[in-house]
Amino acid sequence: MSDAAAAGPAAEAPAVEPYVLSILVMPAQENTLGVMHGGHMMSWMDMAAWVVATRAVVPEQTVFFKAIDDCVWTGPVHAGEVCHVTARLASVGDSSLRVELQARSEDPVRKVTREVCSAVFTMVATEGGRAAPVRLHGAAPSGPTTRAPRSGS
Repeated sequence: MSDAAAAGPAAEAPAVEPYVLSILVMPAQENTLGVMHGGHMMSWMDMAAWVVATRAVVPEQTVFFKAIDDCVWTGPVHAGEVCHVTARLASVGDSSLRVELQARSEDPVRKVTREVCSAVFTMVATEGGRAAPVRLHGAAPSGPTTRAPRSGS
């Protein structure tokens, strides 16, 4: 079980803009069946998930891929089509971020776009090479705060 799921109710995801990675599929990316090899899609989804998760955390943290849930193909992708992978931050756990991914394929000649794949990736936040509690960029610091003494008091 991922740490985001184990943490109980998911924390509300911070406002991070969705990211879209668009790539023209070339013949070298086809498999023996004449459609794009699934490994390319997995790689592109990993890149898009990394961008969204990295934008969500403070600069001192690095995010790494941890797990894939429910990667479902609904259609093939052919050479000459443009593959668009959209990544959205879905939730934040103690040390992980879950990113929802949707891929669609566009035939620019026929002007047709269709959904082709979806997945959820879990990315883990790290500091110093070890998993660490997620620290969201732009979030108020947690824990006790100290105030500077007032002058003239």
